[in-house]
Amino acid sequence: MAPRDLHRMAFVQALMDSSFMQEDKCKMLFARIVGRPLDVAMEAQYSQTLKDLNDQMGFAKFKIKTVKNPVDNKKYVGFVNTNVDEPSKLGSRYSLAQRDLFKQAMECISQSSCTDGSNGAPCASQIELLNLGSRSANWQTTIANSSQAGPSTQAAAASNKPLSKVQIEETLRQLISDGWLAGAPSKPGYLCLGVRTFLELNAYLMALQLPEETRAAWEVVL
Repeated sequence: MAPRDLHRMAFVQALMDSSFMQEDKCKMLFARIVGRPLDVAMEAQYSQTLKDLNDQMGFAKFKIKTVKNPVDNKKYVGFVNTNVDEPSKLGSRYSLAQRDLFKQAMECISQSSCTDGSNGAPCASQIELLNLGSRSANWQTTIANSSQAGPSTQAAAASNKPLSKVQIEETLRQLISDGWLAGAPSKPGYLCLGVRTFLELNAYLMALQLPEETRAAWEVVL
């Protein structure tokens, strides 16, 4: 049985709910929704359905994207917004200070010469990342300057107050839970970039000043 509109809608909704999943599990999900075993014919229907859905959703700047995660070398599928390709994608779930922390962490990890031994993926120690986001001096200057401005400017400055160590720890845990960061597979106490970052922020990543080895490795999979 070929996938119907109802099947496509159910598949898209399930993918949106999970944000991303391993490609093998995504194919199994699709086959289960259609009600057919995952054989060669079903895999072909899966590929065609992704193409059709992406053609239909292009005007709305959404896409079902497949990427090979450089950290574990497995393929993942995600529902992404192609209209925005920067850390602001974290949206209202994270505060301005938390988004700034993620941006710093992403750049720190991407540009790091430290790598995970299992796959050579760049990583950074959690201790190093805990020291990010501490901009007390800059924030105090911003607050002082904003006191000369209107209420909206003062509110914006106050919302960017540096995170405490406890808040940074909580934010890093949330970023890991949401798939933006991930633990280094063979390096306890270190973090790599998460699948969601590779799915949704690949253009932003490739625009950074990356080590040659990292850029060469990522160009193959992103």
